[in-house]
Amino acid sequence: MRGAATRAVRLVARWAFTVEPILIRMELLTLVGNEASGRVALRAGFVREGVLRRYLPFRGELVDAVMFARLRDDPKA
Repeated sequence: MRGAATRAVRLVARWAFTVEPILIRMELLTLVGNEASGRVALRAGFVREGVLRRYLPFRGELVDAVMFARLRDDPKA
């Protein structure tokens, strides 16, 4: 089903901001090079903030990750 991942991320973000009034920021990480996941984040209203070098453990080593974030008061996706 096309667009399912984007819809799921939007729903989780909306739910989290609704049920947790103290939550002001959500972060989403993808592996560098995973362009499909990056597109999902952007379509779900997250903003690309940068690369975290050697940040995530993956297959026994630390790899670079792309940080996306969405704030409670960001425009709706």
